[in-house]
Amino acid sequence: MAGILNVLRSRGQLTDRPARPGDPLVTRAATTLHSPEPGFLSLRKTSGQTITRGEHVGFIRPLTGAPVPLTAPVDGVVLRSAAEATVAEGDRVITVAATPG
Repeated sequence: MAGILNVLRSRGQLTDRPARPGDPLVTRAATTLHSPEPGFLSLRKTSGQTITRGEHVGFIRPLTGAPVPLTAPVDGVVLRSAAEATVAEGDRVITVAATPG
């Protein structure tokens, strides 16, 4: 969204000043959390949000049995999260850019 607003500013369609960009994210590794079993996915974290190792980031509700909690594998920032409401075993649920810490 910020990029679109900056284009409008450069074309003179908006007259306010652009927001200063934040500090860049520096990472050397990304970690992916996969679904441990099939079911309905419910996430508490989405792209761009910060997470802490061990933090509860969501759960999978299988067709039978209790919900399966999903926990953050590392400290970092969520790069992408699954868009589907249902997942199969092994599907990518969240990809995290690990941050030093």
